Amino acid sequence: MRQREQAAALLEMAAQDLYLADAHACDAGLGDELWGFHAQQAAEKLLKAMLSAKAVQYPLTHRLVRLADLARGAGIAIPERLDALWDLTPYAAESRYMPLPPSPDGSPLDRAAVLKMLGQLRELVERTASCPQAMSGNQEKRMIKLGVNSVLFGGFDFATAAKHIALAGYDGVEISAIKGMCEHLNLEHWQSQAKELKQIAADNKLEFLSMEEAALDEERLLKAFAAGAEIGIPVVNIGPGGKSNVEEDFVRQTDLIAKMAEKAQPFGVTLCVKAHVGASIFNTPSTLRVLEKIKAPAFGIDMDPSHIYRANEDPAQALRPVLSRTRHIHIRDCLGRGPTPGTPQNQACGRGDIDLHAYCKVMAEGGYSGPVCLEVIGAGKLSLAEVSIIAAESYGYLNACLRQLGARKK
Repeated sequence: MRQREQAAALLEMAAQDLYLADAHACDAGLGDELWGFHAQQAAEKLLKAMLSAKAVQYPLTHRLVRLADLARGAGIAIPERLDALWDLTPYAAESRYMPLPPSPDGSPLDRAAVLKMLGQLRELVERTASCPQAMSGNQEKRMIKLGVNSVLFGGFDFATAAKHIALAGYDGVEISAIKGMCEHLNLEHWQSQAKELKQIAADNKLEFLSMEEAALDEERLLKAFAAGAEIGIPVVNIGPGGKSNVEEDFVRQTDLIAKMAEKAQPFGVTLCVKAHVGASIFNTPSTLRVLEKIKAPAFGIDMDPSHIYRANEDPAQALRPVLSRTRHIHIRDCLGRGPTPGTPQNQACGRGDIDLHAYCKVMAEGGYSGPVCLEVIGAGKLSLAEVSIIAAESYGYLNACLRQLGARKK
């Protein structure tokens, strides 16, 4: 069985164990030995699905910590908060032959907490199986997912943004958490928003593809990582800060990025940074420098052709050497070489001077299958009709290009 098929089969079997565990979570007549067996089996199958998606061979074992160590060794960022699941291992076999203490410390299993952790593990497995590096060989090609940064709808609430992003045809959304510009996700109060935001996305059949926090601020980023882990947002995007061609700025900012990438890993999210006009990382050479410096598995590049174009480079050519470490793409058009990308209308894909078809071709030929999110700035005072037109026009352009290139389903 090919790895992709094996991962899918294991996910399906894990779903059955999860269903039984959830259905009987409040069943006092079902002892922890039997309930714990299904919880352990769900965790085991999820970990093995994750390893299969990464084409990692695993031993015939029920030991969850062994499987988790293999996954982490393969570069999968399993959050440390899920480590409590590994204590379920004895329920796989020992409970079949003798009664077990309800948990390692003698207290009853906290079934609600176990179910929450299993749900988070399942979300991580599903993201792992859909990332560009998850599959290899002659397996079925994964499709690029299109989204919109909700900053385009900064003049409206998130429910309105999500509704019109979905109507335009997109697969998902990048939620804006940009302080002072657009805070559809308010990181100071994210816990009170989490349930509602997840419901809005579900109601509109949208995935959370990413979050833009923008600032390289340690305190805010830790909140962003926690919010991403809880809501199911796999990527947090930032700008690099600092000034171009100032070496001490590059060193200071990249040191901080490296530090925050290490802090992102336990949360199971990826921190991405993009080259930005005027900042310490601003073109392809400075992007390659940061890739050489930071090897953390929870770090990646967010490529934005408009910033590269305004650095007087060819975006399509610039994408090639960094594509293998690219985990997110912000996309928009622009007229001229800047310094700004122009009016919101002229940032719609296909209206400007960037050869975005060539850019899409490099994505498709290089096997990229991560998020591609439209990011249009300066639209805060536009009407709902105007921003919806920008979103829909850009979707039509990008979807047509990527379908023609075989990177989107027809």
